[in-house]
Amino acid sequence: MTDTVPMTDEMRELLHSEAVSITADLVSIDSTNTGDPATTGDGETRVCRRIAEYLDEVGIPSELVESVPGRGSLFARVDGSDPAAGGLVVHGHVDVVPAVAEDWSVPPFAGEIHDGWLYGRGTVDMKNMIGMMLAVVRHYRREGIVPRRPLLLAFFADEEAAGTMGARWVVRERPDIFDGMTHALSEVGGWSVPVAGRRLYPIAVAEKGVAWARVSAKGAAAHASRPTSDNAVAAIAG
Repeated sequence: MTDTVPMTDEMRELLHSEAVSITADLVSIDSTNTGDPATTGDGETRVCRRIAEYLDEVGIPSELVESVPGRGSLFARVDGSDPAAGGLVVHGHVDVVPAVAEDWSVPPFAGEIHDGWLYGRGTVDMKNMIGMMLAVVRHYRREGIVPRRPLLLAFFADEEAAGTMGARWVVRERPDIFDGMTHALSEVGGWSVPVAGRRLYPIAVAEKGVAWARVSAKGAAAHASRPTSDNAVAAIAG
């Protein structure tokens, strides 16, 4: 067993086609999260059950947990070659925001491909990454590839509405699922921005935090139309 094998053109084509077909399949399952538990259906659990089938095909067991019936999250572990290495959580979310069919030129939950593009709610946020995750881990199993770190594949419900019924519930009720995990990787990344003539791939290490601060400055009082050289507001803004 090894963590690398030569990548052939045939393997690349299979990875690509599997990622696309799996994504299209998952898009066709309407897992709309309205943000209201009374109107959000069981699509999240149905997506998780379909993901479980893809994992089961290559011999990877998984566990479905539900905060309430229909609001499912799925977890699967992949052993690493170095048991002492901190585990890596690779995670995505199975819910999508609502889509009004009349506003779409294609059915939002059909997963149709037109002119080489896959259309539908969730193709970008984020059933596409789930499709890639599954294609890669299925490739690992077929080729006998063992990652160095243990992996936890996590597919959460309710990301689009604060995670209350998904990640937050799982962390509170089933913290054992994350035993041995030290790092996590998910969406947002992979695109580049040009900086000073070079290509920069940004890496996010935190998001949406809150930091409170009290700032004081002294200066002469003045009206905005009559600025002074020692205006306190200007000093703070600077």
